[in-house]
Formats: sequence, C-alpha cells, structure tokens
Amino acid sequence: DPLAPIRAALGKLDAAADEHWTDDGYPAVAAVAEALGDQRVTRKLIEQAAPGFTRMSAQELAAL
Repeated sequence: DPLAPIRAALGKLDAAADEHWTDDGYPAVAAVAEALGDQRVTRKLIEQAAPGFTRMSAQELAAL
C-alpha cells in the first residue's frame, strides 16, 4: 500500500501541537512531510491516505 507511510506519519502527529495542524483542524502538510521524511507529500495524498482525518481524530486515537 503506497499510502501506508503517510498514515504512519499521521500517527506521529501530536494533537496538542498547534504546528501540526491547520486552523481548520487538518494535518499540516509540512508536519506530515517532516514526519514522513519526504517533502513531496501533498494535501491530496494526505486526504487519500486518511479521508477526513483531523486533529479531533488524532485526539480520539490518543485516548484509546
């Protein structure tokens, strides 16, 4: 699955770190690119990897 590394990078984002998220609650492309180690990541790829993933999603995952 070519999108699996992006999903793994999303799992590394910190729901409490404002720099990891946009004002709308979506993952910041720069933060995902840094976690992934690949600057070619785009918003479209992030959305394809995890449709609808938001800061709230990350908070819910962290609470499990």
